[in-house]
Amino acid sequence: MLSPENYIRKKARSPPIFECLVNTGWQENGVAHVIVARNHTNGNITACMYMVDIECGKDGKPFYVSGPFDDQVKINKVMAQLEKIAGPGNYDYLLGDVDEFEGNDLDDEETEETEEDKFKSLSIDEKKKILLDMRSRMKNPKEADTKRFFNLSKSIFNEFVDPALFHQYLDEYIDDLNIEINNGKLPDEMLGIDSESTIISDTARSMFLEISKLIQEKPKKASKLLEGFRKQTPDIPASYYLELLILQDKKQNKYLKKLEEYSNKFPDYPLIKILWEEEHILPESLTKDENAEKYKLNSFFPGRNSLHEFEIFKYLMFQILILGDNENVSRLEAFYDAYAEIDLPDEDSNILDSLVLLAKMRFALKFLIQKQYDN
Repeated sequence: MLSPENYIRKKARSPPIFECLVNTGWQENGVAHVIVARNHTNGNITACMYMVDIECGKDGKPFYVSGPFDDQVKINKVMAQLEKIAGPGNYDYLLGDVDEFEGNDLDDEETEETEEDKFKSLSIDEKKKILLDMRSRMKNPKEADTKRFFNLSKSIFNEFVDPALFHQYLDEYIDDLNIEINNGKLPDEMLGIDSESTIISDTARSMFLEISKLIQEKPKKASKLLEGFRKQTPDIPASYYLELLILQDKKQNKYLKKLEEYSNKFPDYPLIKILWEEEHILPESLTKDENAEKYKLNSFFPGRNSLHEFEIFKYLMFQILILGDNENVSRLEAFYDAYAEIDLPDEDSNILDSLVLLAKMRFALKFLIQKQYDN
C-alpha cells in the first residue's frame, strides 16, 4: 500500500479539482488561507489547507523558495502571481533543480482533467454524438485526438457505474488486496518449494525474473537461460511456469497441451493456476457475482502473508482481463481504485492502467454500436 507521503508524491494531482477557496481580504491582510479539494471516483473528497504569508521574506518582501515537489508549471504560476501582485523587483526567490519532464506531465494532466470535467457536463446522447464524429476521423488521429477519445470513452464508461455497487465492491477489493508486497528476494512459495527440504541459490532466484523479462523480446535467449535455471534447481513448478510463458505467444497448441499437463502436475501452484483459469473461464460465468469469490487473492495464494510484486502483478492483470470481459463497470472501476493503492513499479502500473483503459474503450464502443443498432 502507498504510504500517505508516497500517495501525495505520486497521485495527489491525479483527481480533478472539486473546489478551491481563499479567504476574503487576503490582499489587505497579507495572509491567505487556501483550501484545495479534489474529487475521487468513489465520491470521497481529499482536501489540503495552506496558510500563505504574502508579506513574509527578506527585507519585508515576499520570498518564494521552491519545494522538492514543485515542478516547472508550479514555479511558473507562483512567479507570475508574484510579478502581478508584488510587482517587478519587489519579491525574492530561490529555485531548486526542476525536472522539465514532470512539468510537461502536469500540463497533460491539467488538460485531461479540464476535458474530463467538460465531458461530465454532457448528456449521454451528446457524448455518443461526439464519439461517433471522432470515430469517423480516427484513421489518422493526432495525439490530441487520441487523448480526447480516451477521455470520452472513460466518461461514457463512468455513466454506467452504480455508486452503491461501486462502494460495495471497493470494500471487497480493498480487503482482498490487503497483503504485504515485497520486491526483494523471491520467496520460496513463488518458486513452489518447501524451504525446509529444498535450497535454491540467490543466483538461481534472480534468474527467474531475468528469464521472465526476456520472454517477450528475446524468447530464444529466455529458453537458453531456462535450461541453465533447470540445471541449478530441482524439479520445481517455477521452471514449468517459465516454460509455459515462453510457449504462450509462440506455440499456442503446444502451450494448451502443456498447460493441461503442468496444471495436473502442480495443481496448487498459484502462477500456473492463474494461467489455467485464464484459458478456462466460461463467458457466461463472468456475469455472475458469486464467481468473484472464486477468483479472490486468497483462492490463488492461500495462507500467504506477503507476495512478491511479480505475483501480485500477474494476479492483478488476470483480474482486469476478467473484469474487462465481464463488463461489470462498477466492479472494474472499484478494482481500479483498489489496486491503485498498491505501490508497484511504474512499468507494471502503466500496463495495468492501459488494460483498464482498453476495457473502458471497448465498453464505450460496444455501447455506441448498440445505440446505432437500437436506432
